[in-house]
Amino acid sequence: CRCVQVCTFLSCLFLVPLIFLWTERYTLEHNDISSTRYLGEACVSSGACRRGNRDSVCHHGVCTCLPFHMAQNATTCLPTALLGFECFAHSQCSLRVPNSGCIDGTCQCSRGYAPYRRHLCLPPARLGHKCFGDDQCRLSDKHSYCKFIIPNVYGRCYCDESAEHFGQSCIKPRLVIGSRCSTSAECKAHIKNSLCHDSTCVCDYGFTIGWTDNRCVATLKGLNENQLNFNQRASIGQPCTSWAQCQAADFNSGCIDGYCQCIAGEMQCGRNNTGCHPLTFQCRSSGRCISRSLTCNGHADCEDASDEIDCRQRPCPTGSFPCGAHCISGMFICDGIQHCADGSDEDRCQVEDGEDCPGNSFKCNDGTCVPEHAFCNSIVDCSDGSDEPEKACKREYRKKKSGEYCPVKCANGRCRSAAVLCTGQDGCGDNTDEKHCEICRCPTIIHQV
Repeated sequence: CRCVQVCTFLSCLFLVPLIFLWTERYTLEHNDISSTRYLGEACVSSGACRRGNRDSVCHHGVCTCLPFHMAQNATTCLPTALLGFECFAHSQCSLRVPNSGCIDGTCQCSRGYAPYRRHLCLPPARLGHKCFGDDQCRLSDKHSYCKFIIPNVYGRCYCDESAEHFGQSCIKPRLVIGSRCSTSAECKAHIKNSLCHDSTCVCDYGFTIGWTDNRCVATLKGLNENQLNFNQRASIGQPCTSWAQCQAADFNSGCIDGYCQCIAGEMQCGRNNTGCHPLTFQCRSSGRCISRSLTCNGHADCEDASDEIDCRQRPCPTGSFPCGAHCISGMFICDGIQHCADGSDEDRCQVEDGEDCPGNSFKCNDGTCVPEHAFCNSIVDCSDGSDEPEKACKREYRKKKSGEYCPVKCANGRCRSAAVLCTGQDGCGDNTDEKHCEICRCPTIIHQV
C-alpha cells in the first residue's frame, strides 16, 4: 500500500508539468489562429507574425524580420539595400554593404570609402598597392589613379601625368617651361616672361630659357664668348657658331665645320661617334643622353631643357612626332588618347599587312598599333599578346633570330624597346640599358714646348 502511494505521488509530479506545458501550448496555438504578433513578441506560428508585419517570420519562438530585412519599429521591416538603391535608414545600407549609409535617400559609401559596383565600399589604396578603380586611389592621394593590370578588373595605384612620385605621395610640381597650361596667366604666375603657347608654357618673344627650367632670361646679344652661360654650351656633335660654345662643355673640343668636335681629331670621339646609344636623345649642353620617348613630353628632362625647346620647330627632335604646329613625345602615339588637335596621333593605328605603324609605335600581329614602350614591358597591350613574346622578352642568353623584332638587345639576351634606354631605371634586368648614356670626352691636347 505504501509503495502504491509513492508511485502515485511520483506520477503526479511528472504529469502535472506536462499537462501545464500542453495547456500553455494549446492556449498559444489557439490564440495564434486569430491573434496578431508584433516584432519581438512570443509566437508559435509565422502566420501570427505576418498579421503584424508581412515581412516577418516566427523564428525560435519570437517574431523577427525576414532575412535581408531590418526592424525599423515593432510593425515595420525594411529590406536592406545595395549601393544606389532607395533607403530610409542607415541600417538598410550598412547591413547589406559594410561602410555604407543612407545619404539623401540613397545607399552610398561612407566618407573615406570608394564604391565598387553595387556591393562594396573600398578603403583607400596607397601608391603601389592593389586597386579596383581611380576613386579608391584618389582617396589616398588626389593626384593618383589606378593603372589596370587586367583591364577593368584590378591594377595598382600610380601618380597621374600631372604629378611626380615622391616618397608615399604624388606631388604636383610648380609650372615650368614645357608644362601643360590653358592660359598665359597660369605660366606667368610661376615663370616670369613666359606665356602659354599650344597649351605649353614657353618663354615670351625676346626671352630664352635659362640654365634652369623655370627661368626665362633675355636673349643674349653683344656679349663676348667668355660670358656665355650654361644654356649656350654645346656638347660633342651639336651644332655651334663659336669655339667658346664647345669649350664651355669640353675644353678639348672646338667648333669645326659648324659642329663641336675634338680638336685632336680623335676618330673614337666626334660628331659621328659621341658615345651615346644611337636611339637616345643627346642633351645639347651637358651631353647627357636620355630616352628618346622623353623628348617633347611637356617636361624638361635635360638640364637645359633642350629636349623641349625645339618642339615647335621642324624637323621634330629624335623620338618625337609632328602634331600641328608643334611636336609631341612618340610615347603618345596610338595610346588611345587624342593629344593632337587634328587627331593625327591616333590616326592610322590599325594598319594592313605590309604597312607600318606611325612614328615609333609597335605593330601587333593583328595590325593594331600601340605605343613603342608597350613592347616587352610585362603588360599585354596587344589583344593577341604579340607585344610580349615569351622567348624574346624573358629568355636569357639566346641568339637573336633573323628578322626578329628586337630594337634593343640586352647583354642577358632579352629584347626591349628603345624607350627603356637611359631612363635611370633598370629595364633589362642587368642594367645594360643604362650604359652609353654619357657622351665621350675628347683627349687632352698636349702642347709642345
